[in-house]
Amino acid sequence: MGCINSQIIRDMARKVSIDRLNILKERKDKLVSRLFMKKLELLLEKERNYLYKCAYCNKLFSMSQRKVLHCTKAKSYIDYNGQIRAKHVVDRAWDLKKFVTFVRETYRISWREIYWKVWSYLYIFKCERCSQYYHISELGNCHVHTKPPKVKMSLNGPLGSNYQYSCCEKEFNVTAILNSNNDSQSGCEQ
Repeated sequence: MGCINSQIIRDMARKVSIDRLNILKERKDKLVSRLFMKKLELLLEKERNYLYKCAYCNKLFSMSQRKVLHCTKAKSYIDYNGQIRAKHVVDRAWDLKKFVTFVRETYRISWREIYWKVWSYLYIFKCERCSQYYHISELGNCHVHTKPPKVKMSLNGPLGSNYQYSCCEKEFNVTAILNSNNDSQSGCEQ
């Protein structure tokens, strides 16, 4: 199967559905791997599917996802809706194609696994529990507080800047969240 032209493999990858390709089994795995590699190339050719790496937290995201995904290590700010936000920042030195090649050669991961991992970063959902967006690859990683925070009286800051969750007794300060580079919104239960 190594003698099949790359353009023919590309045309085959265009025509075969991902469901059909996923169930194909091949004893020596020569054609199926090449089809998954070409499927990945076709997937990433679309600008909306291109992935970038965050310079702060090293997570992958597309440009359309950047608007809604929260970066746990970027500087926080309050948006026009009064929500605390922290956007991912593109790492200009990182290249997706070099990364995929590195992963394939270093860890000996199949093209099937690489395809599905990349695919899982292209789709996001909104969590019903915490209202945060997440990648399919992070399914099941939600941490939420079961009870809302209450204002805590403090001598260190203005009234209303210190809060405490009654579910876990965790305290936080609004100005500390805005000035920090870590994720202060993680909950106590998964």
